[in-house]
Amino acid sequence: MLDKMTFCNFKPNVPAFGKSNNTIEFGNQTLSIDGKNYWCFLDKNGIRDFAYEYESDVGKRNFKRKGGTKTVTCKMHSVDCESIRNELNKLSYLVDNQFDMMNSYYPTSYLVIGECYAEVRLVEVKFTDYLLDDYHTKLEFTFLSDDWIWYKDTVIEYDPNLYANIEDFWRDYNGNGKRGYNYGYGGSGDYESTIHPSLVNVANNSTAHVELYLYGLFDNPYIMFNGLKKGITGRLSEGDYILLSTRNKSVTLFKSNGNQENIFSRRLKDSYFSVFRKLTLPCNITVPRGLKFSLVISEERGSPLWT
Repeated sequence: MLDKMTFCNFKPNVPAFGKSNNTIEFGNQTLSIDGKNYWCFLDKNGIRDFAYEYESDVGKRNFKRKGGTKTVTCKMHSVDCESIRNELNKLSYLVDNQFDMMNSYYPTSYLVIGECYAEVRLVEVKFTDYLLDDYHTKLEFTFLSDDWIWYKDTVIEYDPNLYANIEDFWRDYNGNGKRGYNYGYGGSGDYESTIHPSLVNVANNSTAHVELYLYGLFDNPYIMFNGLKKGITGRLSEGDYILLSTRNKSVTLFKSNGNQENIFSRRLKDSYFSVFRKLTLPCNITVPRGLKFSLVISEERGSPLWT
């Protein structure tokens, strides 16, 4: 798994709106830029170094994940340099050479290894000024991350209208009428499911961030996680949806006319529980009947090596 990685502006496993095909892929003796392939020798040990580090000022206390830059070094055919430069110029909008962390012009980008990703910025692309030998030169890609945390996302989506139609028209293999599947909803019940850690060797009580997408029309929409509700108060209109993010500690309303609104004040409040608290896995979820929703569960790891 650690012999290939991709730099792109979308996450793996998650449907992306406005997804771009502009990618840079490293590995398997190939550098692929927006679909065009060049021979490349990539040191696998360099990829294995893409894990976060800890720093502490007092023994083993006050741990902080350590951000900074990491560099991918490629050995290339010298004759390909000009063509590679031309292809990289087309993707120049992905490269932030200013190191300006407050500049929001540059899109959020990701470094992907397997099904894991880290939020990064590509801050430098550089050919060396010398040849390694008569035929090869070196190309360096430098990435910057605040913390080098690696995430793995699991998506759960449910549209009660879609599954109601499936139930209405489902037939058995012999065409003898309905088979009675209810896809989680009983005649008058709620949707129920259990979220497990994605790795079998991860101990119970691991934690994960979650993004909730709740869709209107619905009054006081929420999802219950281990008996505790995450959602908002008030009516969610037809065509509108909300995004509640535990990582960003935000609640945003996306209206059918394209406008956005911060509705932080409408979040459900509890004196003993915050809607922004991370999930504890495994986690039982209950969703009111008729509510359309999507969940993106993001587990955190210190390394892209998941075994």
